[in-house]
Amino acid sequence: MRLYTVVRADLSPADQAVQSMHASLEYAIQHPDRFKEWHATSQTVVMLTVPNVDWLHLTAHKLEYAVPVARFREPDMGNQLTAIACVYGGSKLRKLPLLRGGE
Repeated sequence: MRLYTVVRADLSPADQAVQSMHASLEYAIQHPDRFKEWHATSQTVVMLTVPNVDWLHLTAHKLEYAVPVARFREPDMGNQLTAIACVYGGSKLRKLPLLRGGE
């Protein structure tokens, strides 16, 4: 199992990192038992991106058929959905690009 975060690529690199962290913490609060299981057995984190908010909604919706998902909405950005997180062991996220730092 891995802790995945998926964040919008249309945000700045700094915002991507922060929003990814917010989503991880939201997941830990919403799903403490699953988070504890991940922490005890794996501690692997994978940070991914999608192009924009529409893709993020679609990704969250698809994942929810398999696992619990935490959504993070940023108050400083008009409560827009900025990132999601889940603990997952499947392949639905395999094709998404990794989050990359500023270039």
